[in-house]
Amino acid sequence: MATEIVHNKKRLITESESDDTEILTKKQRLMEKSELDFIQFLLCPEDLTTSFDITTDDPVPNIIPIFNFCSQEENKDTSNAGGTTRMVAGSFYIPKTNEQKPLGEDAHFICAEEQTIGVADGVGGWAKKGIDSGKYSKELMENAELSIHKQKQQDKSSTANIDLIKVLNEAFLNTKAMGSSTACMLTLADDTLHAVNVGDSGFVVIRDGVIVYKSEIQQSRFNCPFQLGNSKHSNDPSVAEKISFPVKAGDIIVMGTDGLFDNVHDFQLEVVVNNGVDLWESDAPDTLAWRIAQYALENSKSTELYTPFAGECFKAGLEHSGGNYGDEGLLRLSAPPPKRRQGKGIAPIVSTPTYNLRVVGSSHQRSNSSKTGEGNKF
Repeated sequence: MATEIVHNKKRLITESESDDTEILTKKQRLMEKSELDFIQFLLCPEDLTTSFDITTDDPVPNIIPIFNFCSQEENKDTSNAGGTTRMVAGSFYIPKTNEQKPLGEDAHFICAEEQTIGVADGVGGWAKKGIDSGKYSKELMENAELSIHKQKQQDKSSTANIDLIKVLNEAFLNTKAMGSSTACMLTLADDTLHAVNVGDSGFVVIRDGVIVYKSEIQQSRFNCPFQLGNSKHSNDPSVAEKISFPVKAGDIIVMGTDGLFDNVHDFQLEVVVNNGVDLWESDAPDTLAWRIAQYALENSKSTELYTPFAGECFKAGLEHSGGNYGDEGLLRLSAPPPKRRQGKGIAPIVSTPTYNLRVVGSSHQRSNSSKTGEGNKF
């Protein structure tokens, strides 16, 4: 299936309706990179499908998702003002925890009515100073959510769009916790995704089974991403990349932290998403996010797979095989690595634009219970 997806990229480029040269060029680069990753992956001793079967509903043993990790509104059947599409979203979070950081270092929010979602990844290097940067990322996302609601209250017009730069600035200025964090937020307006991104969290847009857009990593050097924070070495929102990308009904957007993108190649993500779409259920976004998170977790624990993180290590002159589980003991490096962040969490958010005439609100009107009976609503 992965081979078929890689070939389908060429078809998608050829048949693209876009006249935007920049968009077509980015699609071409994504196709070429995916082909190279696929070839490298085939040379590694492990198969594409890890020990976790992405087509089963049985959870990986001993995995405890975080509930009420960050506030999430009850999803409402609200339309995208000024456009023909609206966005429904679901999420699932698997933190790598310890006693000092029981909730991990990632944070996220989903504002269904405002058609806006966001994710942040606290930088674990602060742990050496006794600081839990997970508190920073959580406060940052909470403040972002407050800013979004504030904008909506100030302009109750049905055509009002969320100003993400203003949201990011207000959240940054109001976050007082020590630490630093990456941040990525996006909103849907007028059939276009608008996003701001700082660091190595990000998102992809999947159309007709293949990735047609992927946000770029911002970093000063290998494994040292741009990060918002209140120290003199941190960045401020002025470094944020501003992104706009047109979407269609049926597109699938996957947003996550490096715990996802370090461990799952583009073509693998396409396989997982396509399998998930084939099994599309009434709670599709939540279930698909769950499948992606579990797949990323299994890859992260491998010591043999050719992962995106292993590929980036090679480019930086470091020897590493397997996933990036945030545990120094799993690394095999031929040179002293740069300061690394510990405690990787995996927090994919899956959303899909759909025609606003279609009734999809029921997909999130279930009770706070997961397939394991413990619940995975945040």
